[in-house]
Amino acid sequence: MIKTTTNNNGDLIVSPAVPVSNQIGTNQSFYELSPLFLSLAVSSSRNGKYNLNINDYKNHFYFEYKELGYAIKVPLTAIFNTNDKIKGILGVAFSTARNCPSRARGLCQLDNTNLCYAYVGECQGSKKSFNYLQGMGSYYNGLLSSYYFDLFYKSPEIRADFKRYCNYYNIDTLRFNLKGDFKNPKDIKCIEYMADMGLNLTGYTARDDLRPQLLDTLNKHDNIILNGSNIMYTNVFNAVDSIKELLTAPYQCLGGCYKNGCLNCYKKRGIIITVLLHGSQAGVDLNTPENRAFIIDCFKLINLPLTHEILTANKNLFNGLNNYLVKIGFFKTGAVPDIFLKVTKNGTIKFDGQNGIINYLRYILKTKGVDPATIGGC
Repeated sequence: MIKTTTNNNGDLIVSPAVPVSNQIGTNQSFYELSPLFLSLAVSSSRNGKYNLNINDYKNHFYFEYKELGYAIKVPLTAIFNTNDKIKGILGVAFSTARNCPSRARGLCQLDNTNLCYAYVGECQGSKKSFNYLQGMGSYYNGLLSSYYFDLFYKSPEIRADFKRYCNYYNIDTLRFNLKGDFKNPKDIKCIEYMADMGLNLTGYTARDDLRPQLLDTLNKHDNIILNGSNIMYTNVFNAVDSIKELLTAPYQCLGGCYKNGCLNCYKKRGIIITVLLHGSQAGVDLNTPENRAFIIDCFKLINLPLTHEILTANKNLFNGLNNYLVKIGFFKTGAVPDIFLKVTKNGTIKFDGQNGIINYLRYILKTKGVDPATIGGC
């Protein structure tokens, strides 16, 4: 059982822990590490390389490794989820997706909450697979973040250290509830503390049962934007399974904020933001006749013939489309702007997942001057 305490300096102490070297390099076996340290290593990884140089980290809270007889410092970025969508934004969570308070109360707008991409991200893969390691890392990230904010609520010293951290990294915006939700009114008080620091906050919730306190918080702080999951707070965030419904909506979440320049859930007020279920992450069945027909009509506009048979060759609609387009050499033609693409570890160029494909469909429609409402007949 992970326990947390604070020392005389107000630093967070987490125990137990296991002996590790001061340099965790690319050859270190993760199977030898505790889940606690695993979460740090996975969250500090880039492109499959695991480099966690403990000596580089300063002015953060501690993890105590009793077997080694000393405490090591690790960054808050290993506990929270630094959001690389837009520079200067830090992502935080008050709970895990696996233990999501809204999921437990039946408040999630998904009929099958196992299709939540954050939940699946914490539970994915078979043991000893890389996906399983990522999932465990994500899960323990959420646990540690939850513990941290319990202390953040109680301790002015920890709040002061958090403010210094944000100043040091030029953080001006916090994105909360990246996964999970508020556990209790104390978590809501935490975002009030953050708002009082002068930070801008934006986040998501399905906690309609905490509505009185949430509305009171919003009334007192105009620097907090709260996007309700199918309920109106500052905005409504509504998930759909239809590409056409998404692209005909007045306000659309297309993912990859840093790429498409969308700031709807950061800046707008009083709107309904439509988002497509994250099928590629959660295994949502988006391979429907309607969605296939919409994609086929979009690619007709650039004279590339697709069929339902091609798109049903893979259960996952977007993976199947990606694989087919790689096979026929489509990405070598220069038809797709780089912003929608990624390069895999083996050098293959393909769409940057579901978000890359949806944004490219939107790009086709815009450049061809076609109203999305007029296409996609089954």
